[in-house]
Amino acid sequence: MFVLSEIQTLPAIFMEQLITHKSPNDFLKYNHDFIYNNYFIHYHIIMAFEKARTKELDILDGYNIVDDEGSNVMCLWVSGAYYLYSLKWTPKIVEMLASKIEVSKATSRFSFMGQKDLILQLFGKYSLPYTIFKDRLVYTCKQVSLTDKVRVGKVENARFNDFDELVKMGMDNNFEEYNGKGTKTIEQMQNGIAHGITNDRLFVIKEDGDLCSMLQVINDPDENPMLGNLFTKKEKRNKGFAYSLLYVVTDGLLKAGHEECGLVSDATNIASNKAFVNVGYNPIYKWASIHRPE
Repeated sequence: MFVLSEIQTLPAIFMEQLITHKSPNDFLKYNHDFIYNNYFIHYHIIMAFEKARTKELDILDGYNIVDDEGSNVMCLWVSGAYYLYSLKWTPKIVEMLASKIEVSKATSRFSFMGQKDLILQLFGKYSLPYTIFKDRLVYTCKQVSLTDKVRVGKVENARFNDFDELVKMGMDNNFEEYNGKGTKTIEQMQNGIAHGITNDRLFVIKEDGDLCSMLQVINDPDENPMLGNLFTKKEKRNKGFAYSLLYVVTDGLLKAGHEECGLVSDATNIASNKAFVNVGYNPIYKWASIHRPE
């Protein structure tokens, strides 16, 4: 439902503008610098365009709402979700966004994803109940910090002789992250683990030959590395394994020439977020996936 590119200007007293785009490529071209200058913040929308390229989802509409004070809300409507991103916005822009998006007609299967506070303000305009399905913090690291935490175990690339155990750890992680519901099938997890092993993007830490923690680079190695799937077995927790694995992998990636590394954490997991900060990661963005309740 893209239309011809045009700028619709509200009365001068508001100074807000709705900028539409005639195609997904034009949307991406207009927002290219905004997206890629903040790669880790916009990782999910970058992945949405990749899924559109492989026909996994359809892009239905895209537009921006801006003002002359530097506010910019980037909106992308895809099959099953609305992506809403901004580094700066105003109450008037939220009003304009609310008039553009019919949140009240969304079902529980439809997601609003992106800047957490912006989406919550949008729901607030309608006084609608909501469920936060994913509550995340985006972190970046340009230099690791070595604390007095004891570094134990051996960090190495994952190998296929540990495949079944790694798949189980991945499934356990997925169920924990989504409160026992899980979002991936065993086949999807097997494919992800195999891909990580084959491309040397999956790392583990062992103690006396036993797997303790796992960590994966989940994006294209040509980009700044996005780390994910950090998971420690329950019986191995609170012993410094996750900290050590994240420290060694991040340090190695930075020394290999990457300017910075990123990761997305569960904002409610206090222990994990403390470990990220200890390693040298800094929170830069609040990201969420928010639904209408069932």
